[in-house]
Amino acid sequence: MSNEYFDKQAAAWDDNPVRRELTGAIAAFILGTISLNKQFSVLDYGCGTGLLSFLLSDKAASICAADVSDGMLAQVRKKITDGNVKNIEAVNFDITKDKPLNRTFDLIVSAMAMHHIADAFTAITKLAQLLKPGGWLAIADLCAEDGSFHEKGVVVHNGFEPEDIAKHIKSLKMASVIYKNVFEIPKNKKIYPVFCICGKKKQIRPCNSC
Repeated sequence: MSNEYFDKQAAAWDDNPVRRELTGAIAAFILGTISLNKQFSVLDYGCGTGLLSFLLSDKAASICAADVSDGMLAQVRKKITDGNVKNIEAVNFDITKDKPLNRTFDLIVSAMAMHHIADAFTAITKLAQLLKPGGWLAIADLCAEDGSFHEKGVVVHNGFEPEDIAKHIKSLKMASVIYKNVFEIPKNKKIYPVFCICGKKKQIRPCNSC
């Protein structure tokens, strides 16, 4: 799907109750797995209208809500203004094309974005590079499906095998990789599971004998 599609959908994006419930389930798994605190800096990549960002905002010091759709980011900024939210900023950022952000994060989340990215595994690798030592990466997306989920648009991936994403995250010097199916989307008289995977970046321990 093009940025133009998401720009047009942005104003009514949050009207979908299943989407809100899905985001709540993803947030609950993240918060149940990772002990967020007011020291955490968070990157929400592929943030859309910021549904996940705002659910995490009162648990973190700051959240960078990043997306490639100006329409979606406009909705994030509207919510920031309407709610007088001080710790969320909206940024147009493409992990696959733009220069890396000049900062690192304690937690990076990406929900339902990877199936829109051609080289999703490279995107995950680049996101992991923006983590502080000991930082967490959380990826949520559709489990592999038969292509019927996005009947009105074309996506790059028809979901993923969670084990493949987990294996890739483990290969990035990540420990404590945990994942489970956190939600089921009813659509087209079918059920589409959604997984969430959390991995913690290994900390570099000092060498006492050096």
